Amino acid sequence: MRTFISIFALAFLSNAAFAQASKFEGLNVGVGLAYVQPKITEKDSVGGHYTWNNADMIPQLSLTYNFSLTDKWLLGVGGSYDLSQLNAGTTRGLSGLVKATLDDHSSIYLQPTFALDDKSAIYAKVAYHEVKVETVGVAGAGWVPDRFRTSGLGYGVGYTRLFGKHVFVQGEIQMVAYDDKRLVVGGVTAVYSLPEETIAQVTLGYKF
Repeated sequence: MRTFISIFALAFLSNAAFAQASKFEGLNVGVGLAYVQPKITEKDSVGGHYTWNNADMIPQLSLTYNFSLTDKWLLGVGGSYDLSQLNAGTTRGLSGLVKATLDDHSSIYLQPTFALDDKSAIYAKVAYHEVKVETVGVAGAGWVPDRFRTSGLGYGVGYTRLFGKHVFVQGEIQMVAYDDKRLVVGGVTAVYSLPEETIAQVTLGYKF
């Protein structure tokens, strides 16, 4: 009898655990608000040295599909797109005041997820990011605008909480390291260093 009860309990727990992962399976659509802390540095061949590191709040749209792998593990595949331009700040150098912006930022990612129970889960994220960088002189600055695209890898962790069957809230933090860029404009060589960007984000979403 004791053996029978043990087998029954094990079967029940296995089904319950599988139910935990299945609660998160499927298509997720989310709208998030991200706090982004960038850092952009430019050094050029005429002695200019500029740094932009203004933090900004950015709305973001994300789309993820979670596949169940085991009773507790899932794998999410998805993408995101920023819904507004990021103002990285204005700084003064040899050419006067220069403003930097990040625009058209998107990412695609893999998101391994572990279900803690049928309402909450934790996840890791590995993402490929692309963004357009622009620096423009303001207030009559003698600056030739620089515009270029760069890409990089991001790594992050997060927590998801389900409310009912469809609504979820999640929070995550991610670090992104972009590739440096070397430009030659008007005979001037400029080297842009784009080290790690920190992103902290809260997302409200719907699971289909």
